[in-house]
Amino acid sequence: MKSTGIYILLSLTLLSCKKYKRVEITPEVLQVDGNTNLYGIDFRNGSVGYVVGGQRNEYGFAFKTMDGGQTWAKTVLEDELCAYTIHFMNDSIGWIGSDFVRLSKTTDAGQTWTTHWFESNELAFHEENRPGIKQIQYLGDSIIAFVSGENYQVGNIYRSEDLGTSWSFDTTNYELNSLSYLNSEMGFIGGYGYLGKTTNAGQHFGRMDFDGDYFTGVAMLSANEVVAIGNKGGIYKTTNGGNSWKTILSANTAFGKRRAFHQLGFYDSNTGYAIGQYGLIMRTMDAGNTWTLLETDIDAHLNDLSFADSKVYIAANDGKILSFSIY
Repeated sequence: MKSTGIYILLSLTLLSCKKYKRVEITPEVLQVDGNTNLYGIDFRNGSVGYVVGGQRNEYGFAFKTMDGGQTWAKTVLEDELCAYTIHFMNDSIGWIGSDFVRLSKTTDAGQTWTTHWFESNELAFHEENRPGIKQIQYLGDSIIAFVSGENYQVGNIYRSEDLGTSWSFDTTNYELNSLSYLNSEMGFIGGYGYLGKTTNAGQHFGRMDFDGDYFTGVAMLSANEVVAIGNKGGIYKTTNGGNSWKTILSANTAFGKRRAFHQLGFYDSNTGYAIGQYGLIMRTMDAGNTWTLLETDIDAHLNDLSFADSKVYIAANDGKILSFSIY
């Protein structure tokens, strides 16, 4: 009886281990500033780049480099709010998202940052909640969108059609972490047990009939092909616009090795990266159908990624940025 139990346990362990290729890489490691955790990154080219981060309830910083990450200039953000995401629409205009749905804007390539104060009718949360802005995207034609969330059950979807002068919003009962728009009309959002889709410029999001993970990253490759990742370690794909989903990499099981993905990004319609805890990096070169584990000696949590000049730049904890060639 005892040997039967061991056999069953071993079988479950083997079944839970998804097989994929492994490749060792040695990324360049850039040190930004002490032990500051870096949560958002946007490199404009091989020389100019930005990262943001901080510590909740203590401080928030924005950093800029003009020499490919060898040196950094630091800006202390107002109200000591931790910053989670940064996104530029061009080389001059960009936004930072922080705690309490706090949005900062620059029009001079990050030399100065101005806090945007939302009007009372533009706030989607009660003062007891503090949903942080988790991802921002410029959609073209003066349209900006972002998602925010907190405590697994507070989620906000914001949209502006005048570069942030005024805003409309919607709310969900699910913390939101990720968004990906194919164009100004069609987009996906992801969060805690929630994937949503809009086809009418964000006026309405229909919830997908798929909720097996805490979706921390989503990428629209086309109107039909969408890839999503989760904090529970799963990778998923739809080829019919979200009507059905295929599990590419199963979520964590009781006996399998633990994974947790934090962010997903695609360089083009085929090549993408999923990053996460303890230096986790996985790459696809066939639009998310198969993945390769990129092994490094980095064990810091990886939080966001950006592409510039055929290189990947990854923001990590402990003030680190990882960089390596895409191909």
